[in-house]
Amino acid sequence: GAAWAAVGSNSSYYANGACDTSTGTCTCNGDYTGSDCSFKLGCTDPLATNYDPDASQNSGCTYASATVMPPTITFNMTLAVDYDSFLENANRTALLEILANAITL
Repeated sequence: GAAWAAVGSNSSYYANGACDTSTGTCTCNGDYTGSDCSFKLGCTDPLATNYDPDASQNSGCTYASATVMPPTITFNMTLAVDYDSFLENANRTALLEILANAITL
């Protein structure tokens, strides 16, 4: 354990600080607080960017801003052509135009 300076005439020493039991005043180390310096301040939310798994008392959390992604749109197109009708009617030019227009949609 760490050596702590006395904080009063009736000092109690803990792993993370020292407290004067007559006044209830504690001098805690680092991010620790409480009547026996056992509460570690920090963010207790695992979803936060500053999450501290050792924190036992929440002192504020920071969250990443949400990034909105545009939706992905997928088109599937099926073109059904009655080739026999076009060939019987000698309408090859019309068939080629339909196919060209379908590809550029």
